[in-house]
Order: sequence, then C-alpha cells, then structure tokens
Amino acid sequence: MLYVPGRLVNRMAGTFPGEGKTDAKDARTIAETARLRGDLTAVAGPDDIVAELRILTARLEELMEDWVRGSTGCVSWLARSSLIWNVLSTTPLVRR
Repeated sequence: MLYVPGRLVNRMAGTFPGEGKTDAKDARTIAETARLRGDLTAVAGPDDIVAELRILTARLEELMEDWVRGSTGCVSWLARSSLIWNVLSTTPLVRR
C-alpha cells in the first residue's frame, strides 16, 4: 500500500482527462499516480494496523480495569471511614 499526498493528487489531477472534481476522478488519479510513480512511501497494511490496535485496545482495557479497581477502593475506604466517624461521633468519648 502506498501513500499518495494530497498535494500530489491535486497536481496530477490536471494530467488525467475529465471535468470537475468527483470521487471517481480522484480515485482514478490516485490509482494512476501510484501506478506511475516509483518514489511513493509504502505504509503499513491493514493487518499490521489491526494487530497494533489489538495491542493498544488490550492495554487500554487493563488501564481502565486498574482505574475502576482504584476508584472502587477509594469509595470503599471513604464509606468505611464515614461509617467509623459516625459511630465514634455518637459515642460519649468524642465531644462535638
């Protein structure tokens, strides 16, 4: 798979016949430019991209699980602390 920059497509559009700017003309221009030019940059194919996205998605899921676990722990700690404070504040040992 090759990368054809937009600026190059705009320049090459005038070399191919056809009136106006249409998606079909743009597709033909890109295909012909990629066929004719040997100096275009190759880009990763969909399989490589899909593999990278799977790794990134798995890592994101791990981070989200860690975040949920941490925030649940904080909420649990706050609830216990609040309960303890309520119990202690109602006993005669603690003055208000």
